[in-house]
Amino acid sequence: ACSLEHRVQGSLRRVMVHGRVPAGDTPVRVASVHIDHEDAAVRLAQAREAVAWVVPLADPSLDVVVAGDFNATETSPPLAAAASFGFANLAEGLGAGRIDHVLAHRGGAFAKDGARIVFDGGETPVVSDHPGVVVTLRPEPAVDVTRTRVRATADLPDGSWLAVRGSAAPLSWDRGWPMLRTGPAAHLLVLTEVAAGTAFEFKCLADDTAWQAGGNVAATGGQDTEVAPAF
Repeated sequence: ACSLEHRVQGSLRRVMVHGRVPAGDTPVRVASVHIDHEDAAVRLAQAREAVAWVVPLADPSLDVVVAGDFNATETSPPLAAAASFGFANLAEGLGAGRIDHVLAHRGGAFAKDGARIVFDGGETPVVSDHPGVVVTLRPEPAVDVTRTRVRATADLPDGSWLAVRGSAAPLSWDRGWPMLRTGPAAHLLVLTEVAAGTAFEFKCLADDTAWQAGGNVAATGGQDTEVAPAF
């Protein structure tokens, strides 16, 4: 397993642990998270980082799952952000106040076979201040999902990162989706919710605060776009 430290932190250091888990003929990329418990803005940022990072980690596969303690209920902004990025909550409906979740991308080659709460004092003992969730999956043919990749080349200082804002959902001009750093100056964002052939514009931002110089970058859903932003 490998880990990625969240760029946005609260009072405790939070990391995302990820690895490939054997599952039939195709391994599933699974990310385990424990998201900030105090600050709602940090909690949302870390949830967005988790789903935006795990997709390019598995690309071109969409057999990806993000699971763990989100410290957020299923109707909260962190779960809504994940849904906008193509993730379904496989434990939806198990309890309105539940904060542990199992999210899977809608383009994965599997489906939910069952879901139940554990460590709640019923068949399993209470071991924490909140119960856990067990979800079982079964293989299913993957649905056809469009991949739209934004590749950026930018040599940023240590600790800095790139985000993308744009005109087609899930992008917006108000808040950026973090790119995964795939090399010393290489960054990748993989979008799955932009329809093929949709024309849109975007810009990269350093640390989601400093806009790249020049005009907006034109892109099309279902195509790869390469950019070398200057700041």
